[in-house]
Amino acid sequence: FEFFNIDQQLTNRIYKFMGRGDIQFTSQRRLSVRASRSDDVSWLAGGAIQHPSIARHRRFENDQLFGTFTQVIGDRTVNELRGGRLYLDRNEQPIVRWKGGKFPHAPVGEFGGSVIVQLPGYTIGGSPLGVSMPNYSVRDDFITSFTGAGRHDVKLGAEYIRFVTQIRWCLRCDGEMDLRGAGVRVSADLLQQLFPVWNDASTWNTEPLSAQTRWVFNSLSPTESKLGQFRQEHTRHLIAGWVQDDWRVNNSLTLNLGVRYDFDANSHSEKVKFLPWLPGNLPHDTNNLAPRLGMNYRIDDDTVVRGGYGLFFAFPPNDGVHQTQGYCCHRFEYQIFNDGSRDFGRWDGTEQNKGWFHGPTPSYETALGNACDVNNGAPGCAFRSLVQEINYPGRRTSYSQQASVGIQRQIGNNMSFETNYVYTGGRLEEDARQVNLSYNPATGANFPFSDISRRPFPTWGVVNFELLEGRSNYHGWDSTFTKRFSDNWQLHATYTLAYFRDALAAPDQWFFGDDGVVARRPIGFPL
Repeated sequence: FEFFNIDQQLTNRIYKFMGRGDIQFTSQRRLSVRASRSDDVSWLAGGAIQHPSIARHRRFENDQLFGTFTQVIGDRTVNELRGGRLYLDRNEQPIVRWKGGKFPHAPVGEFGGSVIVQLPGYTIGGSPLGVSMPNYSVRDDFITSFTGAGRHDVKLGAEYIRFVTQIRWCLRCDGEMDLRGAGVRVSADLLQQLFPVWNDASTWNTEPLSAQTRWVFNSLSPTESKLGQFRQEHTRHLIAGWVQDDWRVNNSLTLNLGVRYDFDANSHSEKVKFLPWLPGNLPHDTNNLAPRLGMNYRIDDDTVVRGGYGLFFAFPPNDGVHQTQGYCCHRFEYQIFNDGSRDFGRWDGTEQNKGWFHGPTPSYETALGNACDVNNGAPGCAFRSLVQEINYPGRRTSYSQQASVGIQRQIGNNMSFETNYVYTGGRLEEDARQVNLSYNPATGANFPFSDISRRPFPTWGVVNFELLEGRSNYHGWDSTFTKRFSDNWQLHATYTLAYFRDALAAPDQWFFGDDGVVARRPIGFPL
């Protein structure tokens, strides 16, 4: 691909601003307000396995307004109220143009995008992307101390976050040709002829690639969408509360006792109805209660033992939420298999002359009516494919169990040695998986996906779930020797021995349940 090896000299600029103001109302009350803005104007270039047209111009805006009101209540109590707004906006436009300007059909953004050509080990073409996130948060921390069977430093708190994502994504809206089948070979000389001007898609000719194309993905969006074509918005409400007591029992023992609770109103698409994958009435994951325990014990004046355990819940991936909503209500992922026609791969930048449609691009409503799962597999129907992973029934929030124990010893007046064992056990970790497969008991392998009769959901194409069912374990032992600066020298030495292992859950067999919603069962034989 020597013809496509070009130098792209592009300038990146970042503009930053920050201001802060403080008001001292009284000796017990003060307010601090901070505002900041970052405007990142940059370019994302190509690479060894990407055509130069992959490069795109990106503008990333980050605006923050944050305030803290602190009130001292008596000699032992402080209350801190914090709140603010964070606005992020990411806008990416491909560098490739149509005769130097806007594409004939640009449903999203200022310029639109080109067809995407997926070759074995090489990608040509680019499409626009926009994401906005206007998020709000408020948090209160109440801190007090008292004595009773020792000294107690207690913190109580709560937090609310309104997490909003607005997406403008022309994903495969101009077509994505897949030529990554076994035995596909396309010479560099041919590509040079078919893509003579790398950043002007009007000079491209994809029709000679028809025979090598396995299928084409072409997304369609409702023409009457209230948000506009290829646009969607979804909101998550996150609520958390916690209490912690740092209890100094005596001069030798201090205990840290705490618990935290987290709730997310839209982490697993619980109320999205997208049959057969989601029924729309799933219960929320409401049992995310996380204890935190810690201990510090002084054996003598030179030796202390420390340890602790905590349960920590993750912020569930947001991509499964918006991809589920996108497939449900904002995008039809049209998968068109090669019918052998000579013009199957034709594309001229318009919506009127695509070879895989043999004419104009159908509307979202027309395509949906012709979906195999809608018209019960009528001849000539289209398979809907869920290439990006979606949520599924029974999904729970990822978490980790973390524990440590160690001992520290002072040696002389200026040296110390400590050694610790650290454990982190990750549970319900992400594992994207194609679930529209069945398995052969004779071989332990899945039946070929091309055999539609073997698919658990024969009226659907690829179906990817964002499974949260993986796990991992980290065990570490670290030791540190420190000699503080004295006599004109110092020393700090550490040694860590650790291993990390992870694993994916064994595949289950997914099928249509009695209620018409997807269900699962163990496969029942080794894979």
